[in-house]
Amino acid sequence: MKYPAMILFAGILAANPALAQRGRNHSAATANQDYILALTTADQFMHAWATRNQDDGLALLTPRLKGRFPEDYFRYYVSGLSNPHHQAFEIGRGKRLPSGAYSFPVVMYLHYNGQKESAPFPKPLTITVVQAGPESWLVDDLPGFVEPDSRD
Repeated sequence: MKYPAMILFAGILAANPALAQRGRNHSAATANQDYILALTTADQFMHAWATRNQDDGLALLTPRLKGRFPEDYFRYYVSGLSNPHHQAFEIGRGKRLPSGAYSFPVVMYLHYNGQKESAPFPKPLTITVVQAGPESWLVDDLPGFVEPDSRD
């Protein structure tokens, strides 16, 4: 009886390093300095959105993005309405894109003054952040930004 128990115990010991190694390889994503700086920029922009701070929000946009539309569009995006108004956000784990940029899922919450009933959770959107220089990242794609109609 000792022999089968020893084989079983040896098999369990041999399997543990393999299981641990497989668990480590399962998550190949790492939080390197670029990821952390990109996440910081996404968080700073979303904080400007939640607090309706237009100047801080616009300062975090790439020149490419700012050049596509008049500044008023971006100011309106950051400031929003008085009711509903921007209230909170959640940023999820991001991923590195082939271009070197990072995209992060973000859920944006609005608050309706006087609303008592519950509402369904908003769908996640995406914010994309690109490297603008050494240790400098800027927002290049806004979550839920609807491009203005170009018809005259």
